[in-house]
Amino acid sequence: MTKQQQESKANIKSIKCIKCNNQIKNKGKNDFCNTCFQDVVFKRIRKFVRANKYLDNTQELLVIDALTQKILKNIVNKPVLINYDNSNYGKLVKQGKKLTISNKKLLAKVKNKQKILLPVCLDDLELLYLEYFFQGKSEKFKLMLDQKLIPLYFVLTKEECLRLAKLYKTKFNFKSTTTSKFLDSLESEFEGTKHKLRKYIYSK
Repeated sequence: MTKQQQESKANIKSIKCIKCNNQIKNKGKNDFCNTCFQDVVFKRIRKFVRANKYLDNTQELLVIDALTQKILKNIVNKPVLINYDNSNYGKLVKQGKKLTISNKKLLAKVKNKQKILLPVCLDDLELLYLEYFFQGKSEKFKLMLDQKLIPLYFVLTKEECLRLAKLYKTKFNFKSTTTSKFLDSLESEFEGTKHKLRKYIYSK
């Protein structure tokens, strides 16, 4: 092993979890260990769900992806009925003043007091906003969501969702685009860009 490799290995070992201080293997910036990472993202999701009162009048949830199916017990502790439907929601779209999904057949399946747990992340929301921004129409973008939907991962970045999926040995689907790569490059250069943009969008 070369001196450079030894130094690199030593650097990896010296990095500690920013919450519990245990050593972690990470070649880059400081990060959470896997246990603390899950604690942090689950608390963030639960806080988001409570703040928006998504489950107050919901008696039934429709889960349409594998990741949500595996982690739901860490998020929902209310006595709700959970159904599973392996359907593709299409994509997040703006319809009039509302944010909704392109798969109308899936929406049509939703019964009274039932809601879809939508596997869309923060990047999905911001990419839709950036479409309006680049067209000079950002002032027309308002965050009004279809009442049939609960965007479970709106407080998680694509990277956080992918890491969570890897820990649970499943997949999180995200289709990269030129704009998403642009957003990634901003996040890489200015850490925290995605979460700061989220706060701005929610304040509109």
